[in-house]
Amino acid sequence: MLVDPQYSTARILKPFTGFETKYQGKSSAVPIAFPGTIDRQAADGVPGFDPHLLAGLPVPLGSRIMIWIPLALVNVDETDEDLDPTAYTYQIVWRLRSSTDYIYTSTQNVPVDEQLVGHLRKRDQGAPNDPADPTATQRIFLPSALKTIAYEQAEPSADPEVNANGSINLRGELVTPCGGSSDSSLWQGPLLPTADSPPNVGLTGQGVLPQLQDPSSTLNEGVPGGPIYHPYWFDAEGDEMMIFARRATPAAFAVPWDFTDNTLDLGFSNIYGTNNGARPPIPSVGIYVFTGTP
Repeated sequence: MLVDPQYSTARILKPFTGFETKYQGKSSAVPIAFPGTIDRQAADGVPGFDPHLLAGLPVPLGSRIMIWIPLALVNVDETDEDLDPTAYTYQIVWRLRSSTDYIYTSTQNVPVDEQLVGHLRKRDQGAPNDPADPTATQRIFLPSALKTIAYEQAEPSADPEVNANGSINLRGELVTPCGGSSDSSLWQGPLLPTADSPPNVGLTGQGVLPQLQDPSSTLNEGVPGGPIYHPYWFDAEGDEMMIFARRATPAAFAVPWDFTDNTLDLGFSNIYGTNNGARPPIPSVGIYVFTGTP
């Protein structure tokens, strides 16, 4: 079913509480997961579930999904030629579940929009984690997949002596909300029709970032008055969805995650977390997810 605005309200995806402490100083090649929590059955100790299995956000397979991604910028010194000011990039991950998962979640007082509707025919046993002790580590089969882009090659030669089969290459898809740079023009809103001097900037939204007007600025440049969310549409290709976040600039992978003051990932902490412990996470700020209904 396509998104129905009468029934589809926003669900908010963000990393688990305290993610900054967990990731601080760790390799930034390791992605930050949304939601990044533990799967319900894994946390409950259900046999066959690895205690490290991540939770996903239930989505109706085949439905149209829209997400709103807030623009968090890597906080870099613009004089550093190796690290360009840029945004974070996001990777969408799918997982399939079985009808048994639906039965379990529907009997555990799980909210309706968090109940699993599985499309695997049955719950099968998969490979054990430890072949030497298969009885204790036998795991239920749950496949996961990347959201992909299909690339078609140019039409092959019509020469019968040449292999005329066409080829489609599937590559993992990365989604990057491109704000351009970390300069002040990124956030610039329009001016208000007032006689204030200097002119005050109008706001398209509020409550995501501080929006202090600067009396010393001619045009109040740098006030985050413009829109910072980037909507993106796609189809649900699994029963559950996760989103992984990484820095978009490959050169930045050599630098560990750092959410402290005036460091690379302070902007990420400001959007999704505590702004380096300055305040609690803002509950309504995150990636908004709109889906159809099952």
